[in-house]
Amino acid sequence: MRSVGKHIYRYYTLQLIATSQIFFFHTVTEVVQIPCTSSWIT
Repeated sequence: MRSVGKHIYRYYTLQLIATSQIFFFHTVTEVVQIPCTSSWIT
């Protein structure tokens, strides 16, 4: 039973890391795109 709990904990940890990485990458992409588009407009 403890091994199952450890497996679930590891799964949720990996999911959390993956989600945070996607969110971080998306935020960086947004921040990079804003200056590029504004420089193209002006």
